[in-house]
Amino acid sequence: MSKHREVKVGVKSPEAALAEVAQTWKRAEKGRTPRKPIEGVYFADFLTMARVLTPRRLDLLLTLQGRGKTTVRALANFLKRDYKNVHGDVQRLKHAGLIEVDNGHVHVPWKTIRFETVLTAKPARRAA
Repeated sequence: MSKHREVKVGVKSPEAALAEVAQTWKRAEKGRTPRKPIEGVYFADFLTMARVLTPRRLDLLLTLQGRGKTTVRALANFLKRDYKNVHGDVQRLKHAGLIEVDNGHVHVPWKTIRFETVLTAKPARRAA
């Protein structure tokens, strides 16, 4: 399987995702062609993204992206990490949509992984 060009990874609220769908729908109703689709993996908030994309998982992801298709065992050996932990990380990244599995081999289907997130302060709460 050839690699896709790019995936964006970031934070997007469910409301923002629905607004994008509505905007695309309106464009289609007006007969306008949809914008070029951008594949993305989005998390509801930054803390969830940080829990999934830990430093070890990011290292695994980037290592796998550079190595190409391999087995989990070979990846664990290359990273000098315990097989069980690497297997769990692979499953978590697969569930997030950043890793694919084909015939027992794992790989990253993206040439470029672009991380985008915007952090905004929450309004201060008044003391009771």
